[in-house]
Amino acid sequence: MTADVTADVTADVNPAPSYFPSVSVIVPIYNGEQDLPGLLSALLAQTYPADKVEYLLVDNGSSDRTPQILAEAATDFEAADLTFKPLSQTDIQSSYAARNTGICAASAKICGVRSLLPLS
Repeated sequence: MTADVTADVTADVNPAPSYFPSVSVIVPIYNGEQDLPGLLSALLAQTYPADKVEYLLVDNGSSDRTPQILAEAATDFEAADLTFKPLSQTDIQSSYAARNTGICAASAKICGVRSLLPLS
C-alpha cells in the first residue's frame, strides 16, 4: 500500500506538461563572432519541443564573420529539426532596430529577446 501512495504522490509532484506555447527567441547580434558559437551550441541543446520554438538571430551590420557563422549554423539547426531564421538589419545600427526586425519576423505567440553577451 505504501508503494502505491508514493507512486501517486510522485506523479502529482512531477506531472508531464500537457501544453507548450509557441515561442520565438530573438537575439540581436553585432560583431558576435567570438561569442556566437557558444550561443548556437546552447540553443541547439535546449529541450523545449522543437515544433514549438523558433530562433531568430538578427545580425545588425556586423563587420566580422557573424553573417557567415549564422549562415553556416542553419545546417545544424535544420539537422536538429529546429526552426532557425538568420536575419539582417543594416539600415539602423542599434540593438533596438535588430530586435524589432526579429519581432516583425516572429510567428510565435510569445517572443523572448536575449542579448548576446560576451563570454569573457
